[in-house]
Amino acid sequence: MKLNSYQLARWCDAALQGHRKWLYPAANLLILLLSWLLGLTWLSLPALLLINAVLLLYLLHRHHAFGAVYQRTPRPKDALCETVTIDASLIGQGTRLRAAAQPVDVADSLSMRLGSGALLLGAAMTLTADTLPPADRAAILSAVQALNIKPDRLRSHNPVLAREKQGDVTVITVRDGMNERRYYLGAPMAVANLCPAIWEGSTRPLTDHDKIRIADTEGYITQANCRVMAWGTALNYEQPIFLGMAGVGEELHLSALQEVSELRAMGLTVMLDADAQADTDLASLRMLLELPDHHARPDIRLTPDAITGESALGVTRVPGESLVEPISQLRQRFRTIEETLRHFALFLGTALGVAVLAGSTWVPLFIAGLMLFGAIAIGVDLTAPKLRLPTAIILMVIALLTRLFLLSQPGVLAFMASGLISVAGACSAAMRLCGKGFTLKGAASRLPRMMLAVSAVMLLVLIVIGALQGLAALLPLAFSLLVGAAVFLLIALENKILR
Repeated sequence: MKLNSYQLARWCDAALQGHRKWLYPAANLLILLLSWLLGLTWLSLPALLLINAVLLLYLLHRHHAFGAVYQRTPRPKDALCETVTIDASLIGQGTRLRAAAQPVDVADSLSMRLGSGALLLGAAMTLTADTLPPADRAAILSAVQALNIKPDRLRSHNPVLAREKQGDVTVITVRDGMNERRYYLGAPMAVANLCPAIWEGSTRPLTDHDKIRIADTEGYITQANCRVMAWGTALNYEQPIFLGMAGVGEELHLSALQEVSELRAMGLTVMLDADAQADTDLASLRMLLELPDHHARPDIRLTPDAITGESALGVTRVPGESLVEPISQLRQRFRTIEETLRHFALFLGTALGVAVLAGSTWVPLFIAGLMLFGAIAIGVDLTAPKLRLPTAIILMVIALLTRLFLLSQPGVLAFMASGLISVAGACSAAMRLCGKGFTLKGAASRLPRMMLAVSAVMLLVLIVIGALQGLAALLPLAFSLLVGAAVFLLIALENKILR
């Protein structure tokens, strides 16, 4: 039977963290009670040992697999996530003024290097900012501070008297001392068509060549994914003067585009957090990243803030940190946990099956403890050759033949000899199993010696008992030694690798 993605891990998670967690311990007690009443303890005990050992290994490996960036303990369903919400602050640095021109020569910021008209342009930008969307307004008001303009002070000295529209151009009339002044805000060509003059060091007529230059500058700024605006001004009833232009757009972190593309290539639906900071234009950011405006419930939230009371897995990120790493790590580590559980369950199940068929009643507990200790203290070597089905069947047949032989050899010696083959199988399986994992501590070389020492002590006890009972009693011992050696070599040499 082919298991689905993270199937064993999901079963373990459901048993331990489902809505009815009390069912798991209740089922254990019920199985033990029924097996005792029906006389099937010899079969139910190994099964319970296998199940509980796998559950314990899952808990311990999951505990070691994930760090503090995950705001709760991840679950297998999180590794199967389909939707990811990213806080906009992790992708963009907000809406910024990215280009300015006074009147047509482009600079990357607003400063006095633009020329004598920079202050006129800055004042126009400040007094018309209230008509812009919140993100653009915040970008403009932040940029004019480079000219030492205090927006609140300027607006208090030049209160707005009227607002009107002239086609696509917004006209703001303010008090300017004893006079009134109009400011014009709109698309560059729309403002230029209203202005017969241009400020370039001083006021001069605006020519057709100037309009070509304005159109070229607008196209150049637009190429940087900016929204381009232009301003003009006029005192009282004078003709308006074209002052200049500015480009406003989203400032992205350098790796944002690539990482969003990688997340989408992983099959994830990527969404931006609608509760992002006010100075980010989410619509523009989505367009820049080519993200549709989804509103699905997220499986994972990448955010700089702590989240509570949500089923989504919160992952703590700060601007500049990888957005792909925590999700790929989530998948990779649950994949490792899944492979660990499958590998461990296969070896432990085979060893317990050998013990049951060999007729050992106490050895299953020893085997489960031995292999669980190795898997926890050392880890599971996922690079080791896996136990093949034919080999597992051969082991079961050998154990069954041993059981049939020892049925004719009653006594404590035959009972202990039947356990020797189980210990040999467990030792060889554990030697193949252990070596690498989340909890590798350099003890891989010690465990095989410990297991072989246990086998040697058991063998010595059998020899002593056999010598006291006579040479005839050594027949079960000799048989079990031969079969145990065969079991050991069969597993160890299955892929011609003696571990």
